[in-house]
Amino acid sequence: MKQYGETWASIILLIAAGFTGTLGFRLSIPVIAFLGRDVLQLSAFLVSFFYSGYMVSRALSSITLGYIVDRAPRVIYLVPLFTAVFALTIYCYVYADNWIIIVLLRMVQGFLGGCIWPLVQYLVAQISPQNLKGRILSVYFALGSTGILLGNVVYATIVDYPLNHKLAISTSFFLVAALFMLTAIYLTRQRIAYYRRRERGSRISFEHPVLNVVFSGFLLALCVAFAFGDIVYIYVSEVLSLTRSDTALLLAFCSGLSICCSYIISWFADKGYERETLALTYILVAASIPLISIGSIYILPLGLTLALISIRVFHPLSRRYIALHCSMPATGIGAVNMATNLGISLGLIVFSKTYDYLKNIRTIFLGLKINYAPYVLLIFAIPLIVLAIKLLTAKQLREQEMFSEELIIFKRLRRN
Repeated sequence: MKQYGETWASIILLIAAGFTGTLGFRLSIPVIAFLGRDVLQLSAFLVSFFYSGYMVSRALSSITLGYIVDRAPRVIYLVPLFTAVFALTIYCYVYADNWIIIVLLRMVQGFLGGCIWPLVQYLVAQISPQNLKGRILSVYFALGSTGILLGNVVYATIVDYPLNHKLAISTSFFLVAALFMLTAIYLTRQRIAYYRRRERGSRISFEHPVLNVVFSGFLLALCVAFAFGDIVYIYVSEVLSLTRSDTALLLAFCSGLSICCSYIISWFADKGYERETLALTYILVAASIPLISIGSIYILPLGLTLALISIRVFHPLSRRYIALHCSMPATGIGAVNMATNLGISLGLIVFSKTYDYLKNIRTIFLGLKINYAPYVLLIFAIPLIVLAIKLLTAKQLREQEMFSEELIIFKRLRRN
């Protein structure tokens, strides 16, 4: 009974760590974004390197640490240390006076983030009850998304604070997350044991369905990259002519709306509609791109919300599938993290470079300003539409086959 209580306490603490850590890091993103754009006068392309550098570095460390944890689970004990070091790097932006230093700091944070969050997700998935894994992971990601929302709200309230004060607040939230993680890992230390894989050997191997999840995660993240990182603040602020605080509040609203919708959609996945849910996420991605190209305060936020819903539904759905069906779960979750991180990195670079070239070229249609930059991402959404059609038609074909088999059995019974 005591162990059962400690397990649930660990789950709650890890979810709380995800919330406070995300809040702390998200608070620093608009601070650095507007530092680069307004103070250092950087192009959108260079600003995109802030977050893409973070994502590339995180992608490489996430799968590496996941692979190590599958063989030496006690490495998880280092997660609170990684988190504390991450917190300290946030404050180091006070001394950044050019874009290269910012990118280097973000790459260090990316490496540390890859050592932290995939392992926290893995631990949550491993210690959660079998019949509640999906819902617990959904709550974990939902509260992480709430951290993003509140990070924008907090930024809007402290927008006029000095740079060092804003970064000190961000650092404090991340240090609290480190304390939560340390306590959670201490409580569940008896559950951190060597994970027995079904097959021995050192070679990384994934089943075909797992590879499909990894590949689709890369494409999905690439297509919705505009909704992440520093560039989304620049794009929304300039296209809609909003102030910094208004931009952060609008993004907070989109984030909050997407949290509510994504949790409802994830509930359908828990009820057995996994294929339909996955297909819906791909369709939402394709629908979001034309919407964010429209410079309207009513339409552009809708596109952002659809993009955020798609990635937030995909996150817990993919992690649950990996935890249940992959023979190397920590490595599998690290691979999905790597794929989505690389997708966001590539998408940010492509989108920001296109925006730099086309930001002054717009078309007026029915009184609405159309920006061309987002449409470059529509090319990468085509494979997702194909995957969505395959997911939906595959289920229909299987149901038809089952119906035919039942009909044949029924006819045989009647003959007999």
